[in-house]
Amino acid sequence: MNSFSIKYQTSDLVPPPFAHAIEINGKIDKNSTLLYEFEITYLGREDLTEEEILGEGFSLNDDFSIKGSLPKVWTDHLSDLLKATNPLYLKEINDTQDYWQIESGDKPFYPAKTERWKTFLEEFQQAAYEDNQWEAPLKIKILRLGDGAKERLTIKGSFLNRKLETEVEINQEKNHKTLKFTELDNLLRKVYGGEYLMEKADKKAPSKMGIYVNLGDEIWFEVGKSLMIQPKKLTGLFEN
Repeated sequence: MNSFSIKYQTSDLVPPPFAHAIEINGKIDKNSTLLYEFEITYLGREDLTEEEILGEGFSLNDDFSIKGSLPKVWTDHLSDLLKATNPLYLKEINDTQDYWQIESGDKPFYPAKTERWKTFLEEFQQAAYEDNQWEAPLKIKILRLGDGAKERLTIKGSFLNRKLETEVEINQEKNHKTLKFTELDNLLRKVYGGEYLMEKADKKAPSKMGIYVNLGDEIWFEVGKSLMIQPKKLTGLFEN
């Protein structure tokens, strides 16, 4: 695999402003570095008002293109995914299907199972953000304060390097783990499995009993006050 291209478009059932198309073109250099151009275009917004677009959390121009390079771990990941993919050669798709066209030196194909490719696109986009320093690597802190006890869980994830680490600190004793990057999705589902209320969050570091979450900035969310979530979803992460 010296070069590749991935083209994706949401199905006809996805309305604007959510409907979009993604295209990735890349090649592998002699050091196994993945050189890429990534582009996303949002579709069908010309018939929407500004209020309708902004009301869904978008801006008036979310289209962008970005290019750069990803380390060998991404070349290996793409190669493994291609090998594990059963190619289909469809003449047409129905309205409920997303459009896919993947090419890696052979005839363009449609993947038989698309979920892993959707995950690939999402993670690739985040890796490109990190590569261009548009976003910092993931860093989430979960703090549990009890009567004289302090427990802190830190989750660090780099999409660029496909690395995932956790550190549990209990009363100044630290336990560090390196996890498979594929476990990140499960961790994020638990952390983001509640409702975050920004208007009730606090910039001050927590000091009273409770469970708190920090998503990488200066804002702390307190379970039961500014974060509506079952506490066991978070406290269970300390034992994993």
